[in-house]
Amino acid sequence: MVDTVKIILIVVAVLAVASILAVSIKTDGLTGGTIIKKVSCYNDHDCDDHNSLTEDFCKNSGTEGSLCVNKLMN
Repeated sequence: MVDTVKIILIVVAVLAVASILAVSIKTDGLTGGTIIKKVSCYNDHDCDDHNSLTEDFCKNSGTEGSLCVNKLMN
């Protein structure tokens, strides 16, 4: 009887830990991505990588979704 109670307590403890981890992962959004709430660029000049072989431009300039693109020219 004592062994059965120990096994039940261990199973309950493991399930509790698994539930807590599942909730924290779901609410915090652990996806491996990084969300940066700042503007990356305002114009094409902000994206200049000083490489004459690339075309540098700002996509979605002035917004939180902005990003620099440095595209190789043919």
